[in-house]
Amino acid sequence: MKIRTILPIFALLTILCISSCDILSSNDDSNVSAFQNEAELAALWLSGELEPPPVLTAMIKQDLHDIRAKYGREILELNKIRFQHPDGEKELLIDFNQYGYNRYLKGTFDEWDSLNKRFNVAEIKTRNSQTKSAKLILGRNYNLHRVSQLYLDLDDIVSCAPNGIISLNDPTTIYPWNTSEGRAYLFREGFYMGSHFWYFKRVGVEFELIGDCFMVGPVPEWWSEISDALNYTGYLGE
Repeated sequence: MKIRTILPIFALLTILCISSCDILSSNDDSNVSAFQNEAELAALWLSGELEPPPVLTAMIKQDLHDIRAKYGREILELNKIRFQHPDGEKELLIDFNQYGYNRYLKGTFDEWDSLNKRFNVAEIKTRNSQTKSAKLILGRNYNLHRVSQLYLDLDDIVSCAPNGIISLNDPTTIYPWNTSEGRAYLFREGFYMGSHFWYFKRVGVEFELIGDCFMVGPVPEWWSEISDALNYTGYLGE
């Protein structure tokens, strides 16, 4: 009798386990894509390069994985916080003069064809007829600040800028940084007029939590190691 009782329960647990594994595996591809996208954006911000440097991208992706794997159960916020580029991602806002806008509406504004092909423009949307503007959606991650400068060199385009992040709250993001002692990451959970920070630094072969703090209150000793990251624009040479 005991065996008959146990077997159905075991079978049920097996089914539940298989279902759970299926759910996890179905999310794996999307998670991998999201983490790759995050690492590319962070690498663009840190390097200032036109395209995400592959080696730096892979390093940041692995570092963030290691930090979350080690501390994610203890500090749940780490699993929700993602790097956010202040320029946003993949979108440029373009303003034309009247002549350029008329040609754009007719589909005869050919000057940007080579740039659109170079930067894998996937979609073009008309934004506002009064401001004579359009939005470009790129197919890959690029340094939008540098790309926008190339579009600005075209005749009849009077303005081009990334469709950046605007928020009344402090940003929720991650700051990758190179300190005198090696790689470091500052996780930031932002809210209205305040932030909570967690500082991780590579110690030996692993990342260690050096400390956490709020924006208001005493400044911890380690703050000077990472504080410059908050003022860095991601535009090298500017």
